[in-house]
Amino acid sequence: MTTPEQRHQLYLKQVALLDTFLEKHAITRAQYEKSFHDLTEKMGEPLPEASEKQELPQDPPQEPSPNQDTQVKQEGEPQ
Repeated sequence: MTTPEQRHQLYLKQVALLDTFLEKHAITRAQYEKSFHDLTEKMGEPLPEASEKQELPQDPPQEPSPNQDTQVKQEGEPQ
């Protein structure tokens, strides 16, 4: 296998790893997009056109944290 072929295979493996991270919600869509763009540039691969880009899973809806939209009641305050 030639060096360009090896480089392309490594690129495909790295993109697959990024896809897995996104699917498992280990990274956000914004992190994925930045990493994908940076990897593609550094590896010398052509950036895909918007129409060529594969459909990626959506980020999960964010659950409100327990502290959001709740008021902490102080001792002695009426309820």
